[in-house]
Amino acid sequence: MELSRTIVDVIRMRSSWRSYNNQPIEPDKLTKMCEFMRSLTTGPFGGHARFEFLESANLDLKKANKLGTYGVVTGAQYFIVGVKKQTPMDLEDYGYLFEKIILLATDLGLGTVWLGGTFTRGAFGKHMNLQDNESIPAVAPVGYVTEKRSWVDSFARYITKATTRKPWEQLFFLQGFDKPIPYESSEPFSMPLEMVRLAPSAKNWQPWRVVKDQDTKNFHFYIQRRYKGRKYDEITRIDGGIAMCHFALTAEELRLPGKWIVNDPNFTDLPPNVQYMASWEVN
Repeated sequence: MELSRTIVDVIRMRSSWRSYNNQPIEPDKLTKMCEFMRSLTTGPFGGHARFEFLESANLDLKKANKLGTYGVVTGAQYFIVGVKKQTPMDLEDYGYLFEKIILLATDLGLGTVWLGGTFTRGAFGKHMNLQDNESIPAVAPVGYVTEKRSWVDSFARYITKATTRKPWEQLFFLQGFDKPIPYESSEPFSMPLEMVRLAPSAKNWQPWRVVKDQDTKNFHFYIQRRYKGRKYDEITRIDGGIAMCHFALTAEELRLPGKWIVNDPNFTDLPPNVQYMASWEVN
């Protein structure tokens, strides 16, 4: 993944935008994004996905500007659409891969916003030629943003407190969930963890929790479900994939070798509705 700046800078730059102007995306940027999307076929846990650029003018969206609660979009000329096949960790892989595209778009000076479970899937599915075992969990408009946010965009950010993040001690722990890990004690992984903290999530829920293993030095990733229902479970798992993407890309940039594994440490003090996802095995 080639960027013009550090991944830390790109993650800090990324912001969710729902209001776009009519400026077309330059052909070289479209080409770069399309080539990158075609290269993303398999996630770190073996899940398969495919992504395409679709022009809104070619989509049968009768209410293209009203894509659901907190997802109201105006002026979008392009959408990134991702299709995933059903596998055990398909949604984590999907979020992981899709966020890479979001970050590339950010580096290219383009705005985006995740829209999960709030859009008219039929219009997108028709153009993506969905198979029986495929689905579209999310889409993202992409383009040049307006000088000022629309009032709807601003209101959506206000009610979700989009610019705020949970404090470090509520997200990152040592050898279980009863002992927060101080920022300075997490070196050299404090920056990858901080980039997890800054990750986007549905309604800004920030469902990820990370526990550092005192013995192996590995990092175990969890998600905390907040609401009941299949849709919310799907969105929360995608958010977990986004967080893991931020962690891995930052670790790679800092030359901190490691890999993803699935090996539940079986901590006995899990808070309610917390579920294990995967672990970063430190090399």
